[in-house]
Amino acid sequence: MLLASTRALRRCATPWRACKVTKRSQPVLPGCVSHVVSHRRTVIKRKDDHPLVPTQPTPDTPGVNDPGPGRRLGVDVGTVRIGVAVSDSSAVMATPVETIARDSGFRGPDGSDVDRILELIQEYGVVEVVVGLPRTLQGHGSQSVKHAREIAFRVQRRLKRAGSPCPVRMADERLTTVSATAALRASGVSEKAGRKVIDQAAAVEILQAWLDGRQRVVDKHNP
Repeated sequence: MLLASTRALRRCATPWRACKVTKRSQPVLPGCVSHVVSHRRTVIKRKDDHPLVPTQPTPDTPGVNDPGPGRRLGVDVGTVRIGVAVSDSSAVMATPVETIARDSGFRGPDGSDVDRILELIQEYGVVEVVVGLPRTLQGHGSQSVKHAREIAFRVQRRLKRAGSPCPVRMADERLTTVSATAALRASGVSEKAGRKVIDQAAAVEILQAWLDGRQRVVDKHNP
């Protein structure tokens, strides 16, 4: 029975070939593209992707579409805590503000962490929010990217609903936690005490790098 089926298959006028993906024999029909399309690498929008945040984690560039003078808020998003820093009104120096406990998940309404960030934006009169985008030295996104993008999306959504022109930027934060830890040790802060402020220190590193990059762009256009 099997032998007969094999012979019949060989006599079939429809050519067959092994699929590179499934490793199985597939019919190649004239004008049929469904099989080819099904194995192409395509960009599929997942349910957890947001329209306000790009699918590919690409950091923004300081100074591009700059809102002008004013305070900036730096945000370091972790899985447990969120570190916050703020700049002076001249957008030159970043200082720590506070550490916020994570409350918002990937589903459901905004938590108390997002509410607090919005309160700080209003309290300091922030003109730009800078959220750290975790990336490796090779430039690839890490597992923490989703958490950062989630908070950035929720904050941006709330600002848009409130009619605020304040933009939310994603800044490259490679090795900011390492730099923050080294800075705390150099200043004489113990490891135990450092755990309480490490997130704020990381937020300072993120924001300061953004401010420095922005200043270079401003100086270049206003020599």
